[in-house]
Amino acid sequence: MAIAHHPARAAAERTATPTPALAPGRDGTIDAIRTACLLVVVVLHALMVGIENSHGSLVTSVAMDGQPWFAPLTWALQVMPLFFIAGGFASLSQWRQMQSRGEHWTTYVVARTRRLVIPAVAMIAISATGIAIARAAGLSDELAAEAGHRIAQPLWFLAVYIGASALVPAMARLHRLAPKRTVAALSAAIVAVDLTRIVTGIDGIGYANLLFVWLFAQQLGFFARSWRSDLHRASRRTPAVTLVAALTAMVTLMATGLWSTDLIANLNPPTILLALLAVVHLCALRLAKPTLDRAFAHPAVSRLVRIANPRAMTVYLWHMPLIMALIGVLWAAEIPMPEPHSAAWWATRVPWLVSIALVLIPATAVLQRFERIATALPAPKPVASHAALASVIDAAAGVTLVLLAGVANPLAATASVCMLLVSIALGFTGRSVSDDGCPESLGRPA
Repeated sequence: MAIAHHPARAAAERTATPTPALAPGRDGTIDAIRTACLLVVVVLHALMVGIENSHGSLVTSVAMDGQPWFAPLTWALQVMPLFFIAGGFASLSQWRQMQSRGEHWTTYVVARTRRLVIPAVAMIAISATGIAIARAAGLSDELAAEAGHRIAQPLWFLAVYIGASALVPAMARLHRLAPKRTVAALSAAIVAVDLTRIVTGIDGIGYANLLFVWLFAQQLGFFARSWRSDLHRASRRTPAVTLVAALTAMVTLMATGLWSTDLIANLNPPTILLALLAVVHLCALRLAKPTLDRAFAHPAVSRLVRIANPRAMTVYLWHMPLIMALIGVLWAAEIPMPEPHSAAWWATRVPWLVSIALVLIPATAVLQRFERIATALPAPKPVASHAALASVIDAAAGVTLVLLAGVANPLAATASVCMLLVSIALGFTGRSVSDDGCPESLGRPA
């Protein structure tokens, strides 16, 4: 049946700015959670920056380090397990869509890798150049190194996320074939690594859980992808009981004294507690999702999420470089910098956060162009499996290099940028998958 359009209304519709639509297969609640988690991390990092003027010298510190009142707050502020759950949900949705179109697993891996790497190249190159200019202008080597390490610290997440994203096709297949056994195997690996770390006293062993803990959280996100939209009263019992059991297990482990009560401290290296926290987050999400779905379906809220979500990674990548630049401007302008935890320091926390927001918001509008470059590139063609794997390894290694050495190290920053550019280039070596020898099973719907 034809629908008559009022001329004035039609003209208004043609001139109005269209609201970006939610892409097929996306979940508004999950997008909101991913964005909120990254913004919580940004606010946390901003509050943890301690700066003061000590006898004419700029002194930096981690403001919350060693504060006994901070540990209980980390139970709410430690949101990385929830982010990886939401990331697993969204990644599986994207991969299944690509499978339904008959696309190859290397196409997914290359697309995800370059989507994360291109903005990182820009951040590392610009930050390293900025620090070099500041050094030439008189910044001490000590402060330059401190700024370089602060800028690089959040990149641990990017290195892990690159690897976890690249493993989505393989982990999705394991989830399809043996979901419970996959989660059980990851759980066993987490426990084995953590106990070995404790028994041997070698903290380095614990970094193996950078793989196992976050893949575990990703698997929980795969389970979340299969939830029904409704949640009847009878089905609320299982997530509620599981949530309480996971919290009880966390408290019991902390009571032994072998694990810190600070859940931020349990991030480096990741411990059993973060895996249990992921279970808590999953159960809480299961209970709250029907309500959240209704809330985020509201047009105004939905539009806000669609505006914020594409900018969240840009904000995450650039918040520390911009915070360091802001500190430099405040220092040069001789703005008073009160001692951390003093009354004056607490009184200036809201203005401090507002100042960061006033820098981040306009800067993000410009810096988001680097993400747009990644999304505007033509869809990658299938590549040889060794090229796809080399691209991922090169990307993760390049990010890890600057994470360990700091952005202020010119050799490390240059090498990192070169490695990341090679990673991007490997994604353009398209070839016929018939010559590839890749497992065809990964191209079938999970």
